[in-house]
Amino acid sequence: MAEHIVRVRHTLMHQVREVMPEVDADEAIPLADLPTLVSGPTRVRVGDRVFALDEEGLYQFWDHGPHEWPRPDGRPIRLGDGAGYAAVIVAQSNLFALLGAIASLQVHGFADNDLDNAALLEKARGDLLRISCGRTVALVCSLLARQGLPGWCRASR
Repeated sequence: MAEHIVRVRHTLMHQVREVMPEVDADEAIPLADLPTLVSGPTRVRVGDRVFALDEEGLYQFWDHGPHEWPRPDGRPIRLGDGAGYAAVIVAQSNLFALLGAIASLQVHGFADNDLDNAALLEKARGDLLRISCGRTVALVCSLLARQGLPGWCRASR
Protein backbone atom coordinates (compact mmCIF):
# COMPACT_ATOMS: atom_id res chain seq x y z
CA MET A 1 0.00 0.00 0.00
CA ALA A 2 1.39 3.41 -0.95
CA GLU A 3 2.07 5.86 1.85
CA HIS A 4 -0.59 8.48 2.20
CA ILE A 5 0.02 12.09 3.08
CA VAL A 6 -3.12 13.00 4.99
CA ARG A 7 -4.10 16.20 6.76
CA VAL A 8 -6.99 16.19 9.19
CA ARG A 9 -8.52 19.29 10.75
CA HIS A 10 -10.97 19.32 13.66
CA THR A 11 -13.26 22.34 14.06
CA LEU A 12 -15.49 23.06 17.04
CA MET A 13 -17.01 26.52 16.84
CA HIS A 14 -14.04 28.91 16.38
CA GLN A 15 -11.39 26.45 17.58
CA VAL A 16 -9.43 24.66 14.87
CA ARG A 17 -6.70 22.10 15.44
CA GLU A 18 -4.76 19.68 13.31
CA VAL A 19 -5.26 16.02 14.20
CA MET A 20 -2.09 13.96 14.15
CA PRO A 21 -2.06 10.26 13.21
CA GLU A 22 -1.84 7.71 15.98
CA VAL A 23 1.20 5.50 16.41
CA ASP A 24 0.74 1.73 16.82
CA ALA A 25 -2.94 1.87 15.92
CA ASP A 26 -4.55 -1.32 14.74
CA GLU A 27 -8.33 -1.20 14.85
CA ALA A 28 -10.02 1.56 12.91
CA ILE A 29 -12.87 2.00 10.45
CA PRO A 30 -11.80 2.85 6.88
CA LEU A 31 -12.81 6.42 6.02
CA ALA A 32 -14.77 5.13 3.02
CA ASP A 33 -16.96 3.04 5.39
CA LEU A 34 -17.63 5.80 7.92
CA PRO A 35 -20.96 7.65 7.64
CA THR A 36 -21.02 11.44 7.44
CA LEU A 37 -22.63 11.73 10.89
CA VAL A 38 -21.08 9.69 13.71
CA SER A 39 -22.71 9.68 17.15
CA GLY A 40 -19.58 9.18 19.23
CA PRO A 41 -15.80 8.99 19.26
CA THR A 42 -14.22 6.58 16.79
CA ARG A 43 -10.96 5.85 15.03
CA VAL A 44 -10.66 6.11 11.27
CA ARG A 45 -8.10 4.75 8.83
CA VAL A 46 -6.96 6.63 5.73
CA GLY A 47 -4.44 4.56 3.81
CA ASP A 48 -1.75 3.59 6.31
CA ARG A 49 -2.70 6.30 8.85
CA VAL A 50 -5.15 6.11 11.76
CA PHE A 51 -6.78 9.16 13.32
CA ALA A 52 -8.78 9.44 16.54
CA LEU A 53 -12.03 11.33 16.15
CA ASP A 54 -12.28 11.82 19.90
CA GLU A 55 -14.14 15.12 20.24
CA GLU A 56 -17.43 16.35 18.91
CA GLY A 57 -17.29 18.67 15.91
CA LEU A 58 -16.37 18.68 12.23
CA TYR A 59 -13.43 16.61 10.97
CA GLN A 60 -12.16 17.41 7.49
CA PHE A 61 -9.78 15.03 5.71
CA TRP A 62 -7.46 15.96 2.84
CA ASP A 63 -5.77 12.94 1.31
CA HIS A 64 -2.83 13.89 -0.90
CA GLY A 65 -2.03 10.32 -1.93
CA PRO A 66 -3.75 7.48 -3.79
CA HIS A 67 -7.15 6.62 -2.42
CA GLU A 68 -8.79 3.45 -1.28
CA TRP A 69 -11.85 4.43 -3.30
CA PRO A 70 -11.43 3.38 -6.95
CA ARG A 71 -13.24 5.21 -9.71
CA PRO A 72 -15.62 3.20 -11.88
CA ASP A 73 -12.80 2.82 -14.41
CA GLY A 74 -10.59 1.22 -11.68
CA ARG A 75 -7.93 3.95 -11.54
CA PRO A 76 -7.12 5.39 -8.09
CA ILE A 77 -8.62 8.75 -7.22
CA ARG A 78 -6.05 11.48 -6.57
CA LEU A 79 -6.51 14.86 -4.91
CA GLY A 80 -6.61 16.64 -8.26
CA ASP A 81 -9.70 14.61 -9.15
CA GLY A 82 -11.69 16.52 -6.53
CA ALA A 83 -12.30 13.46 -4.35
CA GLY A 84 -9.37 13.80 -1.96
CA TYR A 85 -11.58 15.51 0.59
CA ALA A 86 -14.08 14.09 3.07
CA ALA A 87 -16.03 15.56 5.97
CA VAL A 88 -17.23 13.67 9.05
CA ILE A 89 -19.35 15.15 11.83
CA VAL A 90 -19.02 13.71 15.34
CA ALA A 91 -22.06 14.75 17.37
CA GLN A 92 -23.21 13.20 20.60
CA SER A 93 -24.67 15.74 23.03
CA ASN A 94 -23.10 19.07 22.06
CA LEU A 95 -25.72 20.96 20.08
CA PHE A 96 -23.19 23.59 19.00
CA ALA A 97 -20.90 20.91 17.56
CA LEU A 98 -23.67 19.67 15.28
CA LEU A 99 -24.95 23.11 14.28
CA GLY A 100 -21.46 24.50 13.72
CA ALA A 101 -20.50 21.56 11.53
CA ILE A 102 -23.60 21.94 9.35
CA ALA A 103 -23.02 25.69 9.09
CA SER A 104 -19.46 25.03 7.90
CA LEU A 105 -20.70 22.72 5.14
CA GLN A 106 -23.57 24.89 3.85
CA VAL A 107 -23.56 27.83 1.47
CA HIS A 108 -26.68 29.74 0.42
CA GLY A 109 -28.10 28.51 -2.83
CA PHE A 110 -30.85 26.39 -4.32
CA ALA A 111 -29.05 23.73 -6.38
CA ASP A 112 -29.47 21.02 -3.71
CA ASN A 113 -32.81 22.09 -2.21
CA ASP A 114 -34.69 19.15 -3.74
CA LEU A 115 -32.42 16.50 -2.23
CA ASP A 116 -33.82 14.61 0.75
CA ASN A 117 -31.99 14.65 4.09
CA ALA A 118 -30.14 11.38 3.47
CA ALA A 119 -28.87 12.62 0.11
CA LEU A 120 -27.81 15.96 1.62
CA LEU A 121 -25.88 14.21 4.37
CA GLU A 122 -24.15 12.01 1.80
CA LYS A 123 -23.31 15.01 -0.38
CA ALA A 124 -21.90 16.89 2.64
CA ARG A 125 -19.33 14.12 2.88
CA GLY A 126 -17.35 15.55 -0.03
CA ASP A 127 -18.91 18.83 -1.12
CA LEU A 128 -20.64 21.96 0.15
CA LEU A 129 -24.42 21.93 0.41
CA ARG A 130 -26.03 24.60 -1.76
CA ILE A 131 -29.34 24.95 0.06
CA SER A 132 -31.62 27.77 1.17
CA CYS A 133 -32.04 28.87 4.77
CA GLY A 134 -35.35 27.05 5.15
CA ARG A 135 -33.92 23.82 3.75
CA THR A 136 -30.97 24.15 6.14
CA VAL A 137 -33.41 24.40 9.06
CA ALA A 138 -35.26 21.27 7.87
CA LEU A 139 -31.97 19.35 7.63
CA VAL A 140 -30.85 20.50 11.08
CA CYS A 141 -34.23 19.56 12.59
CA SER A 142 -34.01 16.06 11.15
CA LEU A 143 -30.47 15.66 12.49
CA LEU A 144 -31.53 16.89 15.93
CA ALA A 145 -34.35 14.34 15.97
CA ARG A 146 -31.89 11.65 14.90
CA GLN A 147 -29.63 12.63 17.81
CA GLY A 148 -32.56 12.36 20.24
CA LEU A 149 -33.33 16.10 20.46
CA PRO A 150 -36.67 16.26 18.59
CA GLY A 151 -38.18 18.95 20.83
CA TRP A 152 -36.04 21.71 19.38
CA CYS A 153 -38.01 22.05 16.16
CA ARG A 154 -40.33 20.29 13.76
CA ALA A 155 -38.52 18.40 11.03
CA SER A 156 -39.80 17.88 7.53
CA ARG A 157 -38.83 15.60 4.63
